[in-house]
Amino acid sequence: MLERDRRLLLETRRDIASADLLIQQCPLSAFHAALRFTRDRLGEARVQFVSALAESARESDETADARREVLTAADNAADVWRFLVGKLRDRLLNPPPGARLTPDEMLRRERLVDRLFPVTASTFRSATNDQQRVWLKSAIRGLADPIQCAPLGDLSSLRAVERLEAALADVRAVRETLDRESGEDRTAIEQLEDARIALDNAVKGHGLQVEACLRAWDRVDALGDFLYARDPAYRVRQMTGKGLQVEPGMADIDAEIAPKGLDESIIRFISAKKEEPEWLLEWRLKAYEQ
Repeated sequence: MLERDRRLLLETRRDIASADLLIQQCPLSAFHAALRFTRDRLGEARVQFVSALAESARESDETADARREVLTAADNAADVWRFLVGKLRDRLLNPPPGARLTPDEMLRRERLVDRLFPVTASTFRSATNDQQRVWLKSAIRGLADPIQCAPLGDLSSLRAVERLEAALADVRAVRETLDRESGEDRTAIEQLEDARIALDNAVKGHGLQVEACLRAWDRVDALGDFLYARDPAYRVRQMTGKGLQVEPGMADIDAEIAPKGLDESIIRFISAKKEEPEWLLEWRLKAYEQ
């Protein structure tokens, strides 16, 4: 969560609570209904904003998970690629005892493997998902050509096509998942921005109403008592770089938007809030896995 969002949540939480106090203390009853209206509008906008924050964080985590799945699928496919290249080269370049192969035939066999598997496993792993699928499809088509692959003999024991088709299906599936999650992530970000704008507008509207009430009451000097962003002490603390962690109730704000339960993402979330060093985070993650 951005620092400005944490600040916005802290200030609006205080302002909503202070509005009730202002209504109780202000003798100008004509302002009470308007104050209740802007307070409630602020509260509703704040609830929507907290919900949008949580949804955006969840979608971001799911997108990150999908990206890791893409990398895992690439690793698995590269392992299949490496295995088949090794087996086919061994079969082509190490004929059975007694078989007589001319140098031209040996060269033709080596080129056959290079046509079927034109890149190394490491190059395959680091390529884009789209390129990986192109190579896998090409290898499947090549291995299905009986004339081209005649020197390979019976491939049933290797299950080469079956292995490649499974790898292709996995690579394709994780890409589809990533595309879907990325789209949902973008939507959540847009909704969060809309919710942030709505909350900013509610803050401005409530602030104007509080100021109008205090001016009519001739208590404008008390503005900082009812609008936290206008509190002189709070503003000094922020201007001197003390940050939000020194503000009372900040832990409640962080807990308000923290995901529920305990998993790796929660451990990372808590560690980030505490600004722990990387080695300590890794230690916590290893302890959790055990």
